[in-house]
Amino acid sequence: MKIISLKKPLQIGLCNKADIHKKELLDELNILTSKKTIIDGIITTNWDLLLEHLFEEENYKVYVGQGNLLFSNPQKIAEIYKIHGCCTDPKSLVLTKNDYEDFHKKNRYLAAKLLSIFLEHPIIFIGYSMNDENIRSILCSISEMMSNDEHRAKLANNLIFISWEKGGEDSISKTHFSFVDNISIPITEIRTDNFSKVYLALQGNERQIPAYILRIFREQFYEIVQGAAPDKKLYCATNVEEIMQGTNKIEFVAGFGVAQQGYSEVGLKGVNFKMILSDAIYGDIEFDRAQILNNTLPDICKSAVYVPIQRFIKADPNYKPFKNAPENFKNLFNFNERTFISKIANGYRKSYRAKNLSSLSILELIKNTQFSDSIRADYLGQYIVDNSSEENLRILLDYLKEKFEESWNNSNYKRLVCIYDCLVNKKETPH
Repeated sequence: MKIISLKKPLQIGLCNKADIHKKELLDELNILTSKKTIIDGIITTNWDLLLEHLFEEENYKVYVGQGNLLFSNPQKIAEIYKIHGCCTDPKSLVLTKNDYEDFHKKNRYLAAKLLSIFLEHPIIFIGYSMNDENIRSILCSISEMMSNDEHRAKLANNLIFISWEKGGEDSISKTHFSFVDNISIPITEIRTDNFSKVYLALQGNERQIPAYILRIFREQFYEIVQGAAPDKKLYCATNVEEIMQGTNKIEFVAGFGVAQQGYSEVGLKGVNFKMILSDAIYGDIEFDRAQILNNTLPDICKSAVYVPIQRFIKADPNYKPFKNAPENFKNLFNFNERTFISKIANGYRKSYRAKNLSSLSILELIKNTQFSDSIRADYLGQYIVDNSSEENLRILLDYLKEKFEESWNNSNYKRLVCIYDCLVNKKETPH
């Protein structure tokens, strides 16, 4: 009797149906693919091409299948690892019982490849159950490989599971994966009903160079720069004078990174108020904060009342404003969060108490559609001062990020950012 394998037609049939687009996810995906959302790599068991389409502009390099990843040299920048195969290559799909058995046989090799990624980067699991046997199997293999307690602790801090729960309250908790032989890995579990909040938390410094270009640099230059073979042929410097004093033996000059010293006054003068406000939220200023405090903020404070400067003061705690500095700049050194609360219109401070809004959760306050954004900002300012838990500050930060582009020039929003700036930088009492 001839045995006909159903694997090939089944794989091809699934591949033809895998490219699915859901319009209701558009807003969520727009945040995920924002230039401010920093994602170095994606490990997925999905077969479809959604990720390739989402990150098409970033030109992510795709590794298809376990074997492709095992015998390659990933750079961990702008890469997608499709460990269960891809619909573009039906033979690569992990689909049948035999496929899974073969996959598990190679688990230790895959775990060794993934270990360096897991140790160097926070790994966020989205769309997977903590009971998923494939995930548990890989994590167990990784755990067994580590005898170094320092590495185990670092891995624990890097593993974050996102559990989606419709209509549930947002929460962050510590739990653990338990395996056989009393092996376990502590992890962080985040529960939410909206992945957008997670994606917003990943936002930070917008890359000045496209991620795929950085990957190419690492592929082509990184090993050369570190190796001894191209001695006197490749030269890296941050000082132009060093280059000019070189010899003709240098065939290629490369400069990587940003020199932190010697900023020109012209460059610092280019820092504007929006950049200062953005830094309070995203931490994305490209210049030295102490130099901005000395050279730029006094001018900005001539025309702006609500300027979040506490992070800059922390960069140079011994700095004292000059006597002829703008009054608003000098006043900000003596402000704390309650000083900014006193600037809120008396009517909104009274209505906040009259409505007993302090009894609500911060999410209820944010989602309340009865308030305009300006009024909500004033209510949130009063709320967060009396309820400044780490969780509430995190939720407020997500809200500030969400509203930044549309509200950054609104006085109520700017005041709220100043309150947040005081709280996170531990400025609790006036000088």
